Amino acid sequence: IYRDNIIDKDKMESCAYGIQITIANMINFIIAFGIGILSKSLTEITLFYGVFVSLRFFCGGYHAKSYGRCFSLFALTCLIYLA
Repeated sequence: IYRDNIIDKDKMESCAYGIQITIANMINFIIAFGIGILSKSLTEITLFYGVFVSLRFFCGGYHAKSYGRCFSLFALTCLIYLA
């Protein structure tokens, strides 16, 4: 997008961060709803996901050292909720 003159060079870092966060949120969505579908608990996981995302938006949260660890901990949190 920089080469196509859509954004300035000084905004590249912000755009890269936004893209990373968007992809991470999409992966979390897929994880949550994948677990919900596999466990036949789609209604429960939808409720959990809505509350979790809202709470994380307003309160922040734990910041794992890597995206892999973050996704693993989120999946574990979903599984614990459904247990």
